[in-house]
Amino acid sequence: MGPYKYYILNFQVAATLFDLHISFVFSPLAIFPAPAMCSTSVLFLKQYWIFEYVNFILMHFTLSYVGVSILIGLLYRYCALKGNLNFFHSKRGVAIIALGNLIYPIPVTVALLFTHSNRENSLDYIRNEYPGYYELFAHNGCHGVSEPGGMIIYAVVAAGQIIAVATCSGITMFKINHLMKEKKLNFTKKTYDLHRQLIYSLWVQAFLPTCFLAIPTVMAFVMIINTFGNLRGKKRSLAIVKTSILAISLTIMPVLCLHSAVLGVSTIIMTKPYRQATISILLRPLRLCFKEAVIPKASVQITVSHRLSTNISGQH
Repeated sequence: MGPYKYYILNFQVAATLFDLHISFVFSPLAIFPAPAMCSTSVLFLKQYWIFEYVNFILMHFTLSYVGVSILIGLLYRYCALKGNLNFFHSKRGVAIIALGNLIYPIPVTVALLFTHSNRENSLDYIRNEYPGYYELFAHNGCHGVSEPGGMIIYAVVAAGQIIAVATCSGITMFKINHLMKEKKLNFTKKTYDLHRQLIYSLWVQAFLPTCFLAIPTVMAFVMIINTFGNLRGKKRSLAIVKTSILAISLTIMPVLCLHSAVLGVSTIIMTKPYRQATISILLRPLRLCFKEAVIPKASVQITVSHRLSTNISGQH
């Protein structure tokens, strides 16, 4: 695999950091329809709101790291098919990629910082608009936004960045598939199968974060925009919107945390040695159960074969 293995490792490191942070260090709980989030991690229970706020910012960097690493892996495979990997194998290229990982989440982070309001304003906003969440918000590591305009800008920027990376990844996948069809006649069967296996594995790794990270995150931002937009609507319709948003929001964070488990299962399925070892382990109890029944049958067949061969030699 050459240097490509380091790009695969880069994605695995990104996914591990994101999963570790969101499931253990941060453990966020969105309390939609209120534009607020709490940290349920044992590290931050009963702590000041700043702990949640800092980890919410860090989540943008870990999530961005996952998305950009997938796009980089797809671009690597595309350039490999084109026969030009000088950029990816150079120190300059690696430095630009590392810098891109750091720069990409900065716009959404800046937009988030502009939504920040002092603690007193946030408490007053939650007390007046969402009194049912006030005790939870006031006495735990929670942070919210009381400026609808700034929050909508943040949500639009965040959703736009996610959609941009997803679109670039989709276009790259389409071009890879088209290029594979063109190159098929120029490759030996072994080379073509190797390229196809690597590409299919990368496609699965791109598909899983899209389903378990990108889509739930974009849905969260859409719900934020929708909530603020309906604050000016009728009270009856607003109550219906709040109820539906609350039901959906309760599923967002659990779906995000499923990413780690599903990624592990996909690695086992897509990697042949892992897949064979797993099948062997699962079938071992069945083999042990039928082992005694199979051995006598085999011995009878050997005995019959031996007698037949003896009779044939005697006739000659």
